Amino acid sequence: MIQPNRTRAMNGPLVCILQGRRVLIKMFFLCLFVVCFYARLLLHPLFVQLISQLTSKLRAQLQDELSLKAMLTEDLVAQETQIQQHAKEIDAKLQQMRSQIQTFQQVKQQLQAKNDEIRTWLQQNETRAITVEDADRLCYPKDTWSKQLLECVSLDYAIDDAYYVLDRCLANEKIDLRTYTKQIRNLAHQQFYARALLQRIQKQQQQQQGNNNNLMSMPMPMPMPAVGAVPSYPAGYPL
Repeated sequence: MIQPNRTRAMNGPLVCILQGRRVLIKMFFLCLFVVCFYARLLLHPLFVQLISQLTSKLRAQLQDELSLKAMLTEDLVAQETQIQQHAKEIDAKLQQMRSQIQTFQQVKQQLQAKNDEIRTWLQQNETRAITVEDADRLCYPKDTWSKQLLECVSLDYAIDDAYYVLDRCLANEKIDLRTYTKQIRNLAHQQFYARALLQRIQKQQQQQQGNNNNLMSMPMPMPMPAVGAVPSYPAGYPL
């Protein structure tokens, strides 16, 4: 009775091992079948064509995305360059504005100083009567050209006033037409030369400001002609 029990005890593990081998063999053949099936499926023309189409679509989509990203990158780089350029321009404008503010402050201080001087002068001369001599002494030309320019302008305006007076005299029949025509011709002659000399003086002043090194080589200004006289200019005078 003891021997059969030992045989049964020894046959139990052997059966388990055999059953395990059968399961492994079945799984092996099942895997082999699945591999063969998928291998055959992968080698099928329709499947290969489908894989190729999908690959082409994916490649096209990736190329489109890459092109879009490249364009976006270029736009961002261009915007960054513009921003940097604008930043430089803003810095330059700020620097220019700072320098202008400093200049304005200096001008403001100078104007305040001049204003204080004028107020002081007005307080000192508030009760004093201003005469023509005082006005001429306060307002005078700085050089000979300016003096002659002032004389030309004064003569031009005086001739305009004379025109008005002659028109009134002719309208009131205080002078005849012959006298009126003669005086108008004489005044027009003087006004023409006064205005011509005025233009030459202005041109000469501009040249003098642009070329201060040649002041000694400039011709001296001509005196104003007397009333009724025809002015004469020497040879080489810039008319």
